[in-house]
Amino acid sequence: MQENAAKRIILVEASQGLAHAISAAVEGAGYHCDTVACATELTASVAENCPDMILIDDQDSGSSAQALCQSIRRDHDAGEIKIMLLNGSGRSIEHRRSKALGADSVLAKPFGLSELRAEMRRLLSDAPVSAV
Repeated sequence: MQENAAKRIILVEASQGLAHAISAAVEGAGYHCDTVACATELTASVAENCPDMILIDDQDSGSSAQALCQSIRRDHDAGEIKIMLLNGSGRSIEHRRSKALGADSVLAKPFGLSELRAEMRRLLSDAPVSAV
């Protein structure tokens, strides 16, 4: 089993309260989490940190989350970076479009933190971790 601590996650979330909750859940699962508030900060963080995964709140990214996916895929050597959108719409057409534009996964809101961690493990191909 790979160490989760070796995995770097960047969270794009403008709300400090939500960023804190999600970051705590991510770090509680053993990953390293950097939080940025907007697309501009994300670009610098991706270049500096070489993340394994990017979590983007589609309502708080400061730009279209779908456009961010497309930009990351186009502007960075991001073939190995997993991108998960945290999506409030819940509409299947939005999920399909997000995946077509570069998202590896779309997690509909509201979601449980255990659901978020399970989807992260799936995308990062980590062995299952028993629930606490």
